[in-house]
Amino acid sequence: MKSWPDYDHEDRCPACGDLIEAMTNTSGLGPPDPGSVGVCVYCQAINVIGLDGKLRVPTDGEAMAFALDPELQQLVWAMRQLGPPPRGRR
Repeated sequence: MKSWPDYDHEDRCPACGDLIEAMTNTSGLGPPDPGSVGVCVYCQAINVIGLDGKLRVPTDGEAMAFALDPELQQLVWAMRQLGPPPRGRR
């Protein structure tokens, strides 16, 4: 996985409000783009990158699909086991 620490605009997790300092694409080689799934490293909320490039809360249909996705659920479980990193900027 490649990280994009030069995430080009300020954004916050819709669930916990923590500042997003980098993005990682978990399903491809290019940078995350609209429709990509993001998981907050601080609260493990599953979010979606909107058309404006900012994270948004998933729709009900997306949330159901994510709940049924074993790979995504395994990623969230692993992140919860590791715990959040030290908080950077808030």
